[in-house]
Amino acid sequence: MRLPAIHTIRYRGLRFEVTRHATSADRPDLLLLHGFLGSGRQFSHLIPALVECANPLTLDIREDVSSTGDTPSRNAELRASRSVDRDEDASLRSDSPFTAAVLVDGLNTVVTGLLQPRPFLAGYSMGGRLLLSWAARYPEAARGLILESTTPGIADPGKRAERIREDTERTKAIRRDYSRFLERWNQHPLFQPKHGGIGHVTGDDEPGNTPGRSSGSGNSHGEAGGALSHNASDGEAGGTLRNDASGGEAGDKLSHKASDGADESASGDGGRHGAAHMDAETAIRWLEGFGTGRMPPVWDQLHRIAADVLILTGASDRKFHDIGIRMKSLFRNARHVSVPGAAHRVHRDAPEAYVAHVRALLAAANR
Repeated sequence: MRLPAIHTIRYRGLRFEVTRHATSADRPDLLLLHGFLGSGRQFSHLIPALVECANPLTLDIREDVSSTGDTPSRNAELRASRSVDRDEDASLRSDSPFTAAVLVDGLNTVVTGLLQPRPFLAGYSMGGRLLLSWAARYPEAARGLILESTTPGIADPGKRAERIREDTERTKAIRRDYSRFLERWNQHPLFQPKHGGIGHVTGDDEPGNTPGRSSGSGNSHGEAGGALSHNASDGEAGGTLRNDASGGEAGDKLSHKASDGADESASGDGGRHGAAHMDAETAIRWLEGFGTGRMPPVWDQLHRIAADVLILTGASDRKFHDIGIRMKSLFRNARHVSVPGAAHRVHRDAPEAYVAHVRALLAAANR
């Protein structure tokens, strides 16, 4: 069996690692972008089905320390030496290389250097935010976009500032105890298909309410200092995943053994499968540079995007269902699907449905 080909592109302090899982001149390239705390491995169960309709590629973006002599652990020590209780912690620092500008141009280097012209791209949650940022900058570059449980950002400056403060609390919680952070993250109702949505869209941002509180309860913080109290919107923590889906068009090709399952979520090093999710320092750097509050919103740019767009949200994820409806009205050519039996992680909760809808988009775009 031929092993996937791995390519690395270094760009302005970041390392873009692309894994190509298939190469066929008869099928379009499809680049998959993971969510916060995740990795390209979170799509591994979809690859056997996707290779029948596309050339899937997965992308991991890490800080490139090869030219500086620093190491992630050394960088972590330097930042941890600052008291985690100081308000200026992450909200006032801008040293993270994971900024929208660098990520967008780095992603474009990957697209133009390694992919077929006008490829398809799919982004889950945080990966979807990066994909939207890229498409707003390069509106003619893609043939199709798959946007899973994502948002074009927070338009209100005050709400962006509040989100930055919330993400600062998350970085503190990660530094204190990453395993505990992952455990609590995966228990959030946003990721549980049996729960309804945790909030409704009331503005241009991505609101969410603390479980058990009424809509509009504001910015109350829970046990972890706000780390998981609400707005857990970028969340692929790589654990506690449903793998009980069966049947469907692609059912015989989908693997239901999670490569980023519960064992991995309990440890910051990816567990027995290796890099099943981000290490703690990478997670912190993503939040500091490209948390939802740091991302420049692109709501007003969606009408410029020429690609065919598929928006996927889980039927029990009311918050992103509503955001998906708003996005659909702003694109030139978009379709929104609310997937039964799924919450935020549609690709995990309903993998057959995910692949079937991707197949349909590819087929329609090739007509």
